[in-house]
Amino acid sequence: MAEWLQACRGGPKPLTSFQTGAQIAEVFLPGILALRLNRPIRWDAQHLRVPDAPEADQWIQNNYRTKWLI
Repeated sequence: MAEWLQACRGGPKPLTSFQTGAQIAEVFLPGILALRLNRPIRWDAQHLRVPDAPEADQWIQNNYRTKWLI
């Protein structure tokens, strides 16, 4: 966390980028969804969704509160 804050303040770049972090998160997301649904899933990586489990959408899509929009 300190490394990220230093980079935000103009310090050296962090070891990894947000792009790398997003890709890593996408690798783990299908497994986490399968655990939450307690069954195997079919992951659509192109559309970032589980076609046969619409109930999984609540964990995939962000619902930002208006107060925090940038």
